[in-house]
Amino acid sequence: MKIAIIIEELIQGGFQKVAINEIIQFRKIGINCDLIVLKNTNSKAYQDILTNNKIKPIYLDEKFNKLFKLNFKFPFFNYFSLYHLTYPILFKINLSKFEYTHILAHGTYTSFSAIAIAKKFNLKCISYMHDPISYILETKYINQILGKLKTLTIPIAIQADKFIINYSYKSIMYEKFIKFLKEKNINTNK
Repeated sequence: MKIAIIIEELIQGGFQKVAINEIIQFRKIGINCDLIVLKNTNSKAYQDILTNNKIKPIYLDEKFNKLFKLNFKFPFFNYFSLYHLTYPILFKINLSKFEYTHILAHGTYTSFSAIAIAKKFNLKCISYMHDPISYILETKYINQILGKLKTLTIPIAIQADKFIINYSYKSIMYEKFIKFLKEKNINTNK
């Protein structure tokens, strides 16, 4: 067994640290795993922890030429960027080998790329949905322009959340998100 634990960027943050701690704990019990990062931001976040535990991140975007690394944040969003949409396609085309048996994806947007990789290489992908898209749009953006456009944005977000749940082997999320999604008629029992 060899597990790819995937995060979108190695920056200071909650689920990045969770992913690193998963690797430390898995390795303690003899499970082979690596930290896979979708986008290299040249951040030095968690450098001490990584070095002390002999964790060397593998940056998947280094497999692309410069043209395919084009990226920008979408207006009105805090975290949603172009690469969240382009990388799943690029990985299906450009990733020729992926020597893992399982994928654990941290982050809702990260799940799109992880699912694309899992489908290409016939792997099982477990998606940690730390914050479902529909929940974020309904709660964090409610008083912003995206909240005012909720009749358009929420149905799209619900479909994106359904996609992640349906195409992941398993999806894991906090109880409050399960309850929220069930109220949106999204089956989270996969």
